Amino acid sequence: MNNEEYLKLEKKLKEIPGLSKRQIQKIADFIIDKKTEEINEIVQTILEYKTNIKKCINCNYVSKDELCKFCSDSSRENILLVVEKSVDVDKFEELNSYKGKYFVIDDVWKKQKEKVQDKALEKLLSIANKYKEITLALSSSFDGQFSMIYLQKMLKEKAKFENVYQLAIGIPIGASVEYVDNVTLKQSLIKKVKM
Repeated sequence: MNNEEYLKLEKKLKEIPGLSKRQIQKIADFIIDKKTEEINEIVQTILEYKTNIKKCINCNYVSKDELCKFCSDSSRENILLVVEKSVDVDKFEELNSYKGKYFVIDDVWKKQKEKVQDKALEKLLSIANKYKEITLALSSSFDGQFSMIYLQKMLKEKAKFENVYQLAIGIPIGASVEYVDNVTLKQSLIKKVKM
């Protein structure tokens, strides 16, 4: 599919992070196979989402309201979990064991490399001292690890906040040691617990 319309669609869809060339082709096929009315409904739903959903003014979690349900809940503990995306908040909520507040901060390392002003980082630094502890729950990717190091440094130097944690790294349940990467295996050994 190398016609002009497909290439325009492909160029636009490439702006969505994480879409592979194959996924873009599947979306293009889906659009071709659907009736125009069905595509219009999808477009309308996207526009309504864009209009009605915003980021919480405190923590950047996606919400219909100015303050999300976590920030407006005064019964939550005075601890903060910093994550990369709103979907990460949802994942922690599924566990039903974390009862603190959240802060969504994405692309920290990328913004630092590109020297872009990071308003989310500035906001995090300004609220840090309101909490007893902050746990950085970023991905274990290269960028995620460097982001955690950078955030820890900024929290200590700029906000003078010392009580910073990161999630433990370990062997996943059901995984065989032979298939675990070396970094995870090493961290599992270092962070072993007494039985």
